[in-house]
Amino acid sequence: MLVSAVVRGLRRRRLRVGTRADLARLALAALGTEQVRGVSLHLAEPVVVRGWVGQPQLPGVRALVVRPAGNGLRVVVDLDRSLDLGVVLLALIPVVQPVAPIGLGARVTLAPGLPARAAPLASVAWVNAADPDPHLRSADLVIAPPGEPSASDGTQQRQVTADTWFVDPTVHRPIGRTLRTSPPVIASAMLDQTGSALVVTLPTGRRRLQAPLTSGDVRALLDVDVLTVDALTTGASAVPVPLRQQLAACGVVVTQQAPSDGLELQWQSVQDRRNALRTHSPQAWLDRWPSVSAVMLTHRRDHLDRIAAQLGDLEYSNLEVVVALHGLSLSGPQQRRLTAAVGRGGAQVRLVEVGAELVFGAAMQRACQLADGELITKIDDDDWYAPSHIWDLVTARTYSGAQIVGKALDWIVLQDRTVLRPVYPAEKYALFVAGGTMLISAADLQQVGGWRPVPRSIDRALLEQVRQSGGLVYRTHGLGYLYSRMGGEHTARVADAHFEKKVAASWPGLLRHPAFGTR
Repeated sequence: MLVSAVVRGLRRRRLRVGTRADLARLALAALGTEQVRGVSLHLAEPVVVRGWVGQPQLPGVRALVVRPAGNGLRVVVDLDRSLDLGVVLLALIPVVQPVAPIGLGARVTLAPGLPARAAPLASVAWVNAADPDPHLRSADLVIAPPGEPSASDGTQQRQVTADTWFVDPTVHRPIGRTLRTSPPVIASAMLDQTGSALVVTLPTGRRRLQAPLTSGDVRALLDVDVLTVDALTTGASAVPVPLRQQLAACGVVVTQQAPSDGLELQWQSVQDRRNALRTHSPQAWLDRWPSVSAVMLTHRRDHLDRIAAQLGDLEYSNLEVVVALHGLSLSGPQQRRLTAAVGRGGAQVRLVEVGAELVFGAAMQRACQLADGELITKIDDDDWYAPSHIWDLVTARTYSGAQIVGKALDWIVLQDRTVLRPVYPAEKYALFVAGGTMLISAADLQQVGGWRPVPRSIDRALLEQVRQSGGLVYRTHGLGYLYSRMGGEHTARVADAHFEKKVAASWPGLLRHPAFGTR
């Protein structure tokens, strides 16, 4: 709803929208329609992240007020100049929800006239609101409607056509979907007569699901693990691709028969949501996945062969691996073998030596300063990582917008067995993540002061620094990561007996499963 108002001589536009997705669609529709000096926005959708306040990337902001209003938010912004209404609304999207930037340098902007299906792009586009500089082009990539003529200044252009559709990471996401150790919740579904929607029987009644799924649909499905589609009439493969992929991104397995084993079901859910985000999100359409540096600091020669094999299996499109030898020297042939093993999968490899006189935190900081990636993730030399581990962290950052993303400490290798200990709920904003999985941008790491120069507990210190600076921490699922307690040397001073409590399941020895990269 749009209402005009004049407040203290300013032309302020009053708006009321239901959800964040509604705000994105309204922003697209408003591009190029009128100039305003302010916006008063009421968002009715329940606040997902309490206390989150982003900053609008707008010139001339005189005042910004963000406060709770019922279950939603009231946002008021006043400007010292007139700006396009659509541009102002686009700038308010990262104010009302955490949004992860998708890359450095290039500027992506949206042209007027885009169809509603382009709404997911609103959270990744740069808002071009400043006065044009004669020496700079206004954007590097313009997302345009069909038939829009290309710019004459060399600006790249992509058109949103009739067959373009997206998984929207700000809507179609598994936030709140914890690991279930009890039998899975299965709901039956059938295609309706149009073939474009699923009619699902939920405990609360029937619900019709059609792409694009709304945030209300996602909340209604939060406690459902599996949708079984009648194989005699249609089968799961007949579900329209956009709907099936949006369900997958939320963590819902769409199948004809659910796996009976809990680990297999979780693995299928994680694979499906990862593939949906990797293939059908705006980041995938724009091919704008950030570069990642996986940084491992080690002083243990006997761990190198095993962890090098794991690092060589990591799958990511733009990956650098920094192996920092902490007071450890290798011969030339040993360095070449290690570099070849780590880079076997195509990652760029950087082998560096860090003096033994530096304590753990200072040595980690030195190694990270040598990394080139936009994002940095910590690797521990005694843990186990699946090939998909980096993708899991990057996609979780995409849909959470958190400054630190890490995995849940669910799966633990003890001296004689592997245990499942889901003590810390996954897929939620949290205070704690597994230290050997932490991912943070290089810019955020620098902004909070880097790793503290302490001999231990550097993970906890960084989490506290990010939280004290107003950042968010997000804990994604724990699949694909095994925390190892084998051997006697750990920087975390916690007895093994601690990890033998509250165990939900157990396997003898090291759990061998492709979900963990344990071959």
